[in-house]
Amino acid sequence: MREGRTVAASLPTSSLNQTELVRLMVERGVWLVPTIVVSRCEDFFHKIGAPEWMIRRALQSGVQHFGGLQTAIRHGVKIALGTDMMPSEPYEGTSATVRELEFYVEAGMTPLEAVRVATIRPAEWLGLADALGTVEPNKFADLIATDGDPSANISNLRNLRFVMHDGRVVRHDPPRA
Repeated sequence: MREGRTVAASLPTSSLNQTELVRLMVERGVWLVPTIVVSRCEDFFHKIGAPEWMIRRALQSGVQHFGGLQTAIRHGVKIALGTDMMPSEPYEGTSATVRELEFYVEAGMTPLEAVRVATIRPAEWLGLADALGTVEPNKFADLIATDGDPSANISNLRNLRFVMHDGRVVRHDPPRA
């Protein structure tokens, strides 16, 4: 890892290596894109025809993978959302993206930080925070609305009711009775 360089990294499975790597990531400003769902998605792997050896390897790494995320959160590593699955891929009663954010909260993030990991943090990582990541004049933004506040409970993203993309409403569910 070179200073001044922003890259995504995965964490090794031994806790000693994780701690040292996390220290270096924080020191050098290296970002992590955890992709937790990909180490827990056996049905998806079968659906896409992944070889059995790959499925076993991914699923066996799940506990260590989640532990690496917990370590990264505790030590303040910069994190951006990612799944290694299609964002809207069905997963445990929601989408892979929403479930990924729920895993981040289970690992120790606040719901508000999980919202930021999906919005402003990727814009910062990409060097585009002046144009993306927040709803402000002269910025590009897609908007969503849910039945509850995701910054209080990230699972409220499961109740998506409205989506505006590129200035067009692409989803607007009627009010619930």
